[in-house]
Amino acid sequence: VDITPPPGLPLFGYSRARTGDAAGVRTRLYARALYLEDARGEHVVLVQCDLGAISALLHLQVARAIVQETGISIDRLLIGATHTYAGPGGYFGVAYYNYWGSNRPGYDPHIVTFLTERIANAVLAAYRTRAPAKIAIGYTTIFGLTHNRSIEAYNNNKSQIISEEALWTMLPEYRAVDPTFTMLRVDRIVGAGTQPLGAFTNFAIHGTAVPSSNDLYSGDVHAAAERALEWAIQRHYGVQTEVIHALTNGAEGDVAPAFTTQNFAEAEQLGLTLATKAFDLFQDL
Repeated sequence: VDITPPPGLPLFGYSRARTGDAAGVRTRLYARALYLEDARGEHVVLVQCDLGAISALLHLQVARAIVQETGISIDRLLIGATHTYAGPGGYFGVAYYNYWGSNRPGYDPHIVTFLTERIANAVLAAYRTRAPAKIAIGYTTIFGLTHNRSIEAYNNNKSQIISEEALWTMLPEYRAVDPTFTMLRVDRIVGAGTQPLGAFTNFAIHGTAVPSSNDLYSGDVHAAAERALEWAIQRHYGVQTEVIHALTNGAEGDVAPAFTTQNFAEAEQLGLTLATKAFDLFQDL
């Protein structure tokens, strides 16, 4: 479901370093939802949003909007964000994030209502179209797309986990990251076979390939990775219906995208590379 708000809102991320509000759209922002229920009737909803972060307020509001029809209570609802620095701000229930998280301060009840309705619609659409399915979970490691932007602080940690494979082949800032890319693949059961429905994934990378000078809504690296995997699945498997790639952010901390220059082209190229590696894992699963 499209969650792109109208232009004019403050942009989340980069705090006061950014000068202007959103003047338009580079890539539209989406909420993607997966409803999962096992044979015992245990159910959860996994939601991904092209937003800078998820607020407790938004989580609560969405839960209230869906519980009557779906039976999904707040403890069975996970909402994760991509952590793009080019989404809207002003929807947090804590003053700190509304004040410091965007280029200008303020809480906007209208964007809370807007996002709540759109995200709830994504959940309800998933719930209403539920059908027998199969799932698989796996992971891979991806080095080279991220680096540690604060390597001196990292080196002060008492313990460090570094892949032996990467130890001798990469600069310290490129191996001092969490390289784990995790995927939940979901296929609908169709007749005697299956048809891919999509994937819910998690990878640690800041949504900062687009610079602070940007004044357009953008999903950054994640938007390119989301769309590219969705298209690859449709082409490879001949799927005519919509598929989703719900990419959420991991423990990104100081894990920044490995761009040469901050711009849309770099964001798209990093996203395409990430999607290529994601598709390899998707096929393996």
